[in-house]
Amino acid sequence: LLMTSPGERIQLPNYGVGLRRFLFEPLTSDTLSSIESRISSQVSSYLTYLTIDDLSVGADSNNDYLVRIKLSFSVDSVEIEDVLVVDLDYSSMSLVSDAIGVNY
Repeated sequence: LLMTSPGERIQLPNYGVGLRRFLFEPLTSDTLSSIESRISSQVSSYLTYLTIDDLSVGADSNNDYLVRIKLSFSVDSVEIEDVLVVDLDYSSMSLVSDAIGVNY
């Protein structure tokens, strides 16, 4: 969902956050707010079984070209909590994701 671009999924033209397109936007507070808003709306629309416990989108204090997205979520029906971290690296125009841990 995060890395899928809108229009990429057949019969679901609005599906996807489209993180790659944000790599070409200026790194401003408005851009960070747009990323956070887009993630929240897409999760609530398409991943209704997930509860977002915490979502933070911010520039990395040690790297002016890195935006870190940290999404803490839970799936109540199966009692799973997890954290997903996605880095948008403006210097290399790339995305890197990593699941931090799973609690059962």
